[in-house]
Amino acid sequence: MFEIGRRYEFQMSDPLFPGGVTYQRCEVIEYQAPLLKLSSEEGKEWVLNTSSPIFIRAEELAPQSAEGLAKLMASLESLKAGP
Repeated sequence: MFEIGRRYEFQMSDPLFPGGVTYQRCEVIEYQAPLLKLSSEEGKEWVLNTSSPIFIRAEELAPQSAEGLAKLMASLESLKAGP
């Protein structure tokens, strides 16, 4: 069962990718079985039909803490700034 507001990693078959499988990390923003409305990490919204043969599986991701995310962003900014 999927929950609105939770993040999942979706595994889907895709013959255009190496190994025939692609992964997407998304947040569920709407759920009406079998359809999921998702928001990608890049902010793109799309719909996934979980009864489609391309859908393989989904795994819930651990929630990110605001503090952990702030540390990650600070680290990235320091890398951009250079030595």
